[in-house]
Amino acid sequence: MLGTDSLDSTLKSISALIAELRFRLDIQFYTTPSMAGEMRKYFLANGVSLETLNDFFSWIMVKAPDMLSTKIPAIIMSEYITSIRLRSYRGLRLLEDIIRKSIREMGTKERNEVYTQLIHEAREKFREIMRKGIVDSPEDFDVVVLAYELKGTIVTNDEGIKKLSEKMGIIVIDPMTFIEGLKRLKLMISQ
Repeated sequence: MLGTDSLDSTLKSISALIAELRFRLDIQFYTTPSMAGEMRKYFLANGVSLETLNDFFSWIMVKAPDMLSTKIPAIIMSEYITSIRLRSYRGLRLLEDIIRKSIREMGTKERNEVYTQLIHEAREKFREIMRKGIVDSPEDFDVVVLAYELKGTIVTNDEGIKKLSEKMGIIVIDPMTFIEGLKRLKLMISQ
């Protein structure tokens, strides 16, 4: 999409687009301190140079959400609590099923092999039940609250952030659409 061959060069291209749009159109780009930390770890662990990363963050405003004054509608919290309760019950049923399965299979395989296989299966299925499609970290919640506070748009593929944002009236776009939009804006202002 950006014609780059590495994450480092991709981030350089994105930084250049963001810089130009900030200068020419005064568009502000934000992230939270917690998400900035997550991004830094990810980029540095995946071959992005410190210089490229620092350049990127020189164009992004890092702002903590106002957790004391931002009001979240009670219906959002009520639905979230209900979702967690239902997920907990599903998680318990999963563990009960895994225990029953381990008892059935105990005579047919080596004990350690059965335990290893079932624990892996339980972890994967439990993670999917408990975390998929909900905001499951303080970092994710910070992003949603900041976007709500600023009436901003969130760029993400995270299903939990998308669902909560939709309920709160926050616009969400996927990263590829975001990049395409930046490129179109650049073309428009270059003409």
